[in-house]
Amino acid sequence: MSDMKKQCDLDDVLLALQMAVEVTGSQAKCAEKLGVTQGYINDLLKRKREPGPKILIALGMRKVVIYEYEVGDTQTQPDLPPPPKRKIIKVPCTAKGCKRYIRGYLTESAGGGAFYSPKGEYLADLRNQEFRCPVHQGKK
Repeated sequence: MSDMKKQCDLDDVLLALQMAVEVTGSQAKCAEKLGVTQGYINDLLKRKREPGPKILIALGMRKVVIYEYEVGDTQTQPDLPPPPKRKIIKVPCTAKGCKRYIRGYLTESAGGGAFYSPKGEYLADLRNQEFRCPVHQGKK
């Protein structure tokens, strides 16, 4: 069995489905074999619906969605502002007597917010109000 995958589009899926209908003899027989209704097969072939998992699995396919810009195509690449820079702050460890700081940034949400490391790792819930350095994490 080969791990090679061939990209295809909806036209290829519908062509494979049409071939399956022809091999089985009718939309009704194909639908029965695939465990779907004849109306569903008909809707797919008329492009009224998208193929679901049963059809794709039966055809040996899967759905993968990607979004990409055409390289160098300035018409499709909007002038978006750069992502906001996160202000890295130092928060003192709340363990008694500890003089260490934790570096990171804050986010806010309706429920409170969170404190994250500069790499984006979750460190603390702002509702908790306890910020522990790595030495004191998990200790009371």
